[in-house]
Amino acid sequence: MIVTRFHNLEKLAFDVEFLSPTFLGGADQHAELRSAPFKNLLRQWWRVANGHRSASDLRKIEGELFGTVLGDNSAQASQVRLVLEKGKIFSIANKLPNLQPRLNHPNVKVPVDRLLYLGYGPISKITRDFITPGSVVNIAIYIKKSTTEMFEKTISLLHHFGTIGSRSRNGFGSISLNIKNKIQLSSLPQLIKENISFADRMKQENKTYPAQLCLDEKNLLCWEYMPDNPIDVKKAWQEILHNFAEIYMKTRTQFKFTAKNELEARHLLGYPAGQNHVVAGWGSRMPSQLRLMVKRNEQEQIVGRILHLAHPIPKKWDNKLGAQTDIWKKVHSFLDGQPSLKRCGGV
Repeated sequence: MIVTRFHNLEKLAFDVEFLSPTFLGGADQHAELRSAPFKNLLRQWWRVANGHRSASDLRKIEGELFGTVLGDNSAQASQVRLVLEKGKIFSIANKLPNLQPRLNHPNVKVPVDRLLYLGYGPISKITRDFITPGSVVNIAIYIKKSTTEMFEKTISLLHHFGTIGSRSRNGFGSISLNIKNKIQLSSLPQLIKENISFADRMKQENKTYPAQLCLDEKNLLCWEYMPDNPIDVKKAWQEILHNFAEIYMKTRTQFKFTAKNELEARHLLGYPAGQNHVVAGWGSRMPSQLRLMVKRNEQEQIVGRILHLAHPIPKKWDNKLGAQTDIWKKVHSFLDGQPSLKRCGGV
């Protein structure tokens, strides 16, 4: 039988290298490879690559490409097919290193484990299985030939900024791509030319979701850390997350809590922010717009990156605490002041 949506397709092939522990798995919490998380990751960065479109156009085109069960029309099947298999190097473990010294968190009475701070949930008294750094999987994506250029930009963004799995915004699940065929990866300066200023992005109150990369003046809202040994994957990811745990903690805790269960400036950086700081009417969680990751730069060195994928929040904000833009500028200024960080991807 001929499956019509999978004929006359372009094949895009690449290897995915895991650069930090990656928590991928099923309901039993055991590490396993499934195509669904990778397809979802592709879909996420496709939205960013096409974030210049209106919300309605983006939803329509996304549904046509990736499938949907929403809308007035009948359900549409995905036009994108993804196949993956383990590479020659692939392993699973369940014990993480103990990064010393522990963090002295101003809101916690005892020193905090650095990886626990970044990975609470998959990391607890019993750590879940994880895919080890240095492991590789092979991926082939089959797409319509007419969408090849669109997906090249998507895959470029995924290579520079993509992470996958549990706590993937906090440095875990970091990946790098090794292209096999027909994909022209864009450099960071090339990607930045097509994006939007931070000030203009924060005015788009109808787009309260991750869309385009943002710049302030000519600088990408991305900060880079160079480890002492940028060649050794096992040493590099530990040094990067060791330092990122402290930088991230200080970034958040510069905004002090003044009362229990009241809206605070710190909530803009991610919600909830502790059991005693639940905001009435805010409902479910709101993930941080700051994304921590381990990446390979264009010289194939392993680096750490902190990306602010900026957008207005989808919850009611009180400007008495300061405008969202002003609070984020304090975050940017704080990161600019860290001696171990430098801006990356300027134009």
